Amino acid sequence: MQTDSEELLVAGIGVAERAWGKFKDHTGWSADTPDHYLTHQVGRTHQRRLYETLGIDESKDYSTFPELGNVGSVSLPITLAKADESGRLKQGDKVALLGIGSGLSSIMMAVQW
Repeated sequence: MQTDSEELLVAGIGVAERAWGKFKDHTGWSADTPDHYLTHQVGRTHQRRLYETLGIDESKDYSTFPELGNVGSVSLPITLAKADESGRLKQGDKVALLGIGSGLSSIMMAVQW
């Protein structure tokens, strides 16, 4: 089996873009609303492309990828726990959890801490 990683990146960003539109419609949030963004991405290039496409301010990012690498489906819960342990999350903060799977699936969740 071979994977075309560039095509997968483009397709995954497309899935995320459609999910992001539904997320904003459902929550009433804009890209400026969340205080923090936590994402599951397989690498920095994917994350940067996601943020550019969705119009997300990278300064609101909290990422564990540089420290832990790609930890797959546990990425979002681990990153949320580490953001809390670091003291970054404050009561009332709005947090957007965004994930894209290489099976071309996407999950997005709005949390008010």
